Amino acid sequence: MGNKNCLIDKVLLYNIRRKELQEVMTKIDEFTIQKTFVEWARKQEFILLCFAVPNGFQSNRHNAIMMKREGLLAGVPDVFCLLNNGKWAIIEFKTETGVVGPHQKAVIEKLQEGKQNVKVCRSTREAVLFVKEVLNV
Repeated sequence: MGNKNCLIDKVLLYNIRRKELQEVMTKIDEFTIQKTFVEWARKQEFILLCFAVPNGFQSNRHNAIMMKREGLLAGVPDVFCLLNNGKWAIIEFKTETGVVGPHQKAVIEKLQEGKQNVKVCRSTREAVLFVKEVLNV
């Protein structure tokens, strides 16, 4: 029975590591999509300001508590771009298989209630097209 339990433990550990690796790869993919978009956005004259919201970054528990006290809000989209027509293009980046979480859905709904232009984009190209749509180009 001991060998069977050991094998089960190894299988469970393998599945956990595989899941963790998939999560890391998803984050890397989202990072690449967002990074490429921000590099493009900061070169455009019609984008007056483009910044990211570091919701996913919390170096330790103390910093996480401090950031929440300062106003950090779970679910806030990744990037905000102020366009020269006075409108905001607000983007949440996800991979093709990325899932929008409940906090993200709630914040996106609030932004839409406030008549803001917000979209979940799954590629740099989709984000660029969204910005141009908000700009009415």
